[in-house]
Amino acid sequence: MLGELGSQLRPIREFLELSVPHDQQGVIARLHEVAQIVERHYHGKTARFKARIPPHARNEFQRFLVRPLQSDLAGHDQKVSG
Repeated sequence: MLGELGSQLRPIREFLELSVPHDQQGVIARLHEVAQIVERHYHGKTARFKARIPPHARNEFQRFLVRPLQSDLAGHDQKVSG
């Protein structure tokens, strides 16, 4: 019950997968500042993130967008098929 209530009270956020070059440290710092990071990987040429981002901040990260993701009604994170 409390988990459901908490998810209802959370601000609306878009669940996105992002790929940010490691040399864009300011972007990565900003992402950590405004987003709810669900998953992160720093291996390879880019840092990969699955994050919930407030709609007003989406434009800041648009050029790093890999794909939108979604959460099911129980709050479990899932990839958007297609």
